[in-house]
Amino acid sequence: MKYQYTKGESKSGVEIKLDRRFKDTGNLYIEYGEKRPEAINFMPSGIERNDNSWLYCIGNYEILYILSKKWLKELREDTESELRHITTATSKGFLLPKYLADEKAVNIIRDEV
Repeated sequence: MKYQYTKGESKSGVEIKLDRRFKDTGNLYIEYGEKRPEAINFMPSGIERNDNSWLYCIGNYEILYILSKKWLKELREDTESELRHITTATSKGFLLPKYLADEKAVNIIRDEV
């Protein structure tokens, strides 16, 4: 856990996220802020963490999207984009539509069951 907070999710620079609602919503939730219950302010997380991550892998048990963290950050900062941003009590992020993930993914891995 200490390595995760000081260096990154993994030595390879890959962050992996499970999105349990993707199949139902058709959107991937890309987090960029988190707040622990005892904290007052949000702190950078996900694509906004200043760590060694350069790839952001997200999906469910059927499909995994490998996305560029740099591209996701640029997309978040694009004032022209029509992304839907969401803030909850503990998280800030945006919804990445499936069609855009399909178009911009570095790779897509599907479970061929």
